[in-house]
Amino acid sequence: MVTGDNSQVVPTENVCVAEEPRILCVIRDMIDPNAAGSRQTINLPASSSIGDVIDEISKSTRYIASSINIKYNKHVAAEMEEISLYTCANQKLSDICMLGTRRHEFTVVEKEDTLPQKLSEIPPAPDPPSYDSVASTSSSYISGSTATNDTVSTYPDSGYTYASIMLKSETGYVGLVNQAMTCYLNSLIQTLYMTPEFRNALYRWEFDGSEDEAFKSIPYQLQKLFLQLQTSKKRAVETTELTRSFGWDSSEVWQQHDVQELCRVMFDALESKWRNTDQANLINHLYQGKMKDYVKCLECKNESARVDAYLDIPLVIRPFGSQTTYVSVEEAIDAFVHPEILNDTNQYFCEKCNKNVMPIRDLNLRRSPTS
Repeated sequence: MVTGDNSQVVPTENVCVAEEPRILCVIRDMIDPNAAGSRQTINLPASSSIGDVIDEISKSTRYIASSINIKYNKHVAAEMEEISLYTCANQKLSDICMLGTRRHEFTVVEKEDTLPQKLSEIPPAPDPPSYDSVASTSSSYISGSTATNDTVSTYPDSGYTYASIMLKSETGYVGLVNQAMTCYLNSLIQTLYMTPEFRNALYRWEFDGSEDEAFKSIPYQLQKLFLQLQTSKKRAVETTELTRSFGWDSSEVWQQHDVQELCRVMFDALESKWRNTDQANLINHLYQGKMKDYVKCLECKNESARVDAYLDIPLVIRPFGSQTTYVSVEEAIDAFVHPEILNDTNQYFCEKCNKNVMPIRDLNLRRSPTS
C-alpha cells in the first residue's frame, strides 16, 4: 500500500509538502508469521517526525504502537545498523534516513516483555472483562469457539492469547522467529539447543573479547541466543544478531543457505574457541560417527572399501520420483544404507577383472556418535 494522502502526517511549519522530498518506507512485519514474507510501503514526507512515522507504521501493520518495537535498518558502507525508532522519537525522518536512497527498510518486531497487540477490525469496545470472563474466552478459543470483539485484541494466529500464555508456561519452550527464509537455521539451532551436553558446554565457555569482537563472534551470539531460549518470557526470540555474526547482510536472510555447510561453519568457530580446553573434542564426541563405504564387483566379488568419519548424514525425506515420504527417521536411514547397483553412468573399474563393471555399493554405519 502506497499512501499518497498528505493529511496523514502533519508537515513541519513553512514547508510545502508538495515540493519537499518524500521517503519510501518498506515495512516488514516480523511478528505475524503469515506476514513475515510480505512487505508494505508507505511514502512519507522527509520532514515527518519519528513519532508520526511510528504512528503510520503501526496503523499500516495494525498494531498498537506501544506494544511493539519498530527498527530502521540503516546501511552504512558494508555494515547494517539497526535503529529503534523509539530511541529517536523527537527527531525527523530525514535525520536518520539519507535522502537520495531509493527505499528504506523498517521491521516491526516484538518489544521486550510485552505482548504485541493488534487493532481490532471492529471499533466498539465492551467493558474490561473480569478474570472469569477472560478464562471463559480462553476456553472458548481452545475449543474453537468465536472470541468476542474488543477494540484491542491480541493476534490469534501468532498464539498471543491468554490461553497460549498458560500453555507456554507448561511447556517451557521458546520459539525462534523466521527472519525471512531462515527456517533451516532455526531447525539447526533447536537441534543443538536440545542436546544438553552441547548446551551446557556452550554455557561454560566464557567470552573474553571486546564489544566489537562480540558483535562478530559466532560462539558468543549462539550462547546469548541459547540463554534467551531458556529464560525469555516471549513466545519466540530473534536470530538477527547470530546471522550478523555470520557476516550476512539483510538480503542474505532471504537466500536459502546449505544447512550442512552452515553447521560446519558454526562447529569450526566453536572448535577454534574450545581448543586447549577440556571441551576441545566435545563436538566429535557428540556428533561424529564412522561409516564404511564399499563397492563390490558382482563378477569376481572383489571388494574395495574405506572408512570415513561423519558429523551429519544427508537423509532423503521423499525419494526422487516418489509420491510418498518416509514415515520416520529410521526408515530414511534404512534407505540411506540400502545397497544399490551402480548403473552404466556410474561404472566402476575393477582391477581384478581389468574392466569397467556395474558393482554393488553399500554403506555401513560402523560407529554412531557418543557410542
